[in-house]
Amino acid sequence: MDIFEHYRVLVLLNKMITIKSLQSDSHVITVTHKGTVYRLFRIDFGTDGSIYISFPYYKTSNGLVAKVVMPPSTTGQYDSLSLSDHGKCTSNLVKYSHHTSGEALFSLTGKVKTEIRKQSIRLEELNGHLFTLTVQGLQDFDQGVGEKYNHGWSKKRSIINFNLLDNLIGSIKFVGVWQSFENFKLEKITPSNSLESVGPQFCYKSDKPGFGFLLSPNEDNIFNRYILSLRATLEPIIDKERESAACFIGGFDDIKKVNQLNEEVSFLSMVYPIDKPEEFLKKIGSIDI
Repeated sequence: MDIFEHYRVLVLLNKMITIKSLQSDSHVITVTHKGTVYRLFRIDFGTDGSIYISFPYYKTSNGLVAKVVMPPSTTGQYDSLSLSDHGKCTSNLVKYSHHTSGEALFSLTGKVKTEIRKQSIRLEELNGHLFTLTVQGLQDFDQGVGEKYNHGWSKKRSIINFNLLDNLIGSIKFVGVWQSFENFKLEKITPSNSLESVGPQFCYKSDKPGFGFLLSPNEDNIFNRYILSLRATLEPIIDKERESAACFIGGFDDIKKVNQLNEEVSFLSMVYPIDKPEEFLKKIGSIDI
């Protein structure tokens, strides 16, 4: 099967646009910087349709996970939000799960308790922002070396590589946008070949231009007509106090609820690493088993 076999056709401005996405059960996200490949995280499409995002390649496992609750706001803006007020610490690299039902949680089988969870949007109803991950300090992520990282793609696993060349890197922000084919919007994505096709790799225009990949589960998955648009941009350093860091947010409320401003909203977040984990353990407790 062709690596870009997952073709969809979209009518845009009376023109036929071919949408190409990479189909695989698992997508390992890597970056190449100055000739070295680093493994950052992994996206898995479960057999029941659930989406799992894991971070097994980071070398620091002391972190903080939280369900962040934002009180009603007349402006929709907040001066600051403290994860420690809502969270627990962990000594494990947890996995984010977003189930078909919309239940979102952090877990790791046999390692942590699934206390940090919430009801988010059902995957079949979600049409937009699924998650954001920001990382800095590539030297603290595993290097993707060896034969198994040379194949690039298979139905079981694909290697998605963002080539950052020799660019100066503060941090890298990845944004995942989940859409059905019927609701797919180019959203500043630049088609190639004179507006004839887009994907699986694409560029997009925004305040900070970047590039990305269109990813999909395999045909036997209930969400085979959905596309995960994974976008990457280079950003400033997110934590000037340390050489490396990773910050994830997901499990959002419906945009209609968020825009009402007079309702409490929440999301899930994790941050690695944390300083003085023993003090956090005494203060807020842990989800570790």
